[in-house]
Amino acid sequence: AWLLDKVPRGSGLDWLKGLGQAALKPFRGDHLSEVDEQYARLLETTYHDKVDRFEHWQRQPEFDSEYVQVFDNDDGHRFVAVRGTKLSHLKDLGEDVRIGFKGRPDNLIGEELKRVLDHTEPGRLVDVGGHSLGTSLITQAFDGDDSLQDRVNQTYLFNPAMSPLTENVTQEYENDDRVRYFIDLLDPVSVGGIGEKGPKNVVYRTSYNPHNLVNWGGATLEHDEMPAQHHKEELPYDTTGDGLPNDPVDDRQPVVSGDDVFLDFGDDYTDNWKVHFGPYD
Repeated sequence: AWLLDKVPRGSGLDWLKGLGQAALKPFRGDHLSEVDEQYARLLETTYHDKVDRFEHWQRQPEFDSEYVQVFDNDDGHRFVAVRGTKLSHLKDLGEDVRIGFKGRPDNLIGEELKRVLDHTEPGRLVDVGGHSLGTSLITQAFDGDDSLQDRVNQTYLFNPAMSPLTENVTQEYENDDRVRYFIDLLDPVSVGGIGEKGPKNVVYRTSYNPHNLVNWGGATLEHDEMPAQHHKEELPYDTTGDGLPNDPVDDRQPVVSGDDVFLDFGDDYTDNWKVHFGPYD
């Protein structure tokens, strides 16, 4: 593999070099983090009816658009989620065709992303993430205005769109550590990057449902449900005075009433005191 990596391009062995690089990809990727999985789940919500709150994130409806939703949390983070293709939207399918033949979509969210960043208060950390078509929309926005990426902490590209027919805008950031890729090696949408060495910051997967956010932690909206509250049962107490706990009763009387309080430590109190603490006067 090391020798193949040293073979220069145009030597006639590019196909063999690409095959070797593709075989090494599963061993190069990083592991998923909790942040990765959380952002995948947030992206999953953009394909469904809008939610006001998801886990500990609050949607900011003033930024809602055709492709973009924005979420804030109490820790000072902002996540800009860019959805991918909805098969019922002809506009999405048209952008997919553009990516297939030209490697890039129209710049549909550049102004929206700038507006979000312009209206983000100082000190709030902004991450951006997209799935499928959304990955191309993000990188096309960066390509149209490189100042946008400089204002973003980290970019997350889940199942990036990569055509095998041309150079792709999603591949222009493979050497940038600030862009994190999530690629399923069986995903036909990402097949355009199979023969390349691949991104520096990447997580690889191989699954039988390859183009789905479920693989990255975004299973369903069930994550938004609050966990059931489990209350401990009331401990039994002694209602008969025999030193043994009994089942609770609703009509029990207070143990002490009135102003005078008498504490009974038992007949063997003095002996126990001497054993534990020594003689006393």
